[in-house]
Amino acid sequence: PAALAPYTALRLAEARVAAGDRPGAQDTLVVAVAEATTLGAGLVLDGARALAERASLNLDGRPRARGTSGSIELTARERQVLQLIAEGLSNRQIGERLFISAKTASVHVSAILRKLGVATRTEAAMVAGASGLLAASARHADRP
Repeated sequence: PAALAPYTALRLAEARVAAGDRPGAQDTLVVAVAEATTLGAGLVLDGARALAERASLNLDGRPRARGTSGSIELTARERQVLQLIAEGLSNRQIGERLFISAKTASVHVSAILRKLGVATRTEAAMVAGASGLLAASARHADRP
């Protein structure tokens, strides 16, 4: 039935996010929102908005803006944490290295993901490397 189409699209978008296919997930979410709006499927709309928020996806079909090294404002501590994320350290290992708790490291990681507009640590490292943030982080880390 046509009423299942937006729900099915939402579930497919969730699966694509889980598989790391962010562009595909965003495209599918846009379809889910359009169909849910047409049918008045409020629960599917709510689910799509929640998924878009969690996965940092736009529902208007445009790619989510990602900053460049000049426009991303990370604190000095966040730059340190980002460097350690790029080295592949866990929150516990980051905490040990920086003499903070694993929970505090987790809070810093969450802030970094939000500021970079990404959903995973791997994406954060890739965006940081591509935008020059890792080189900037290394320079700042050398300062006393």
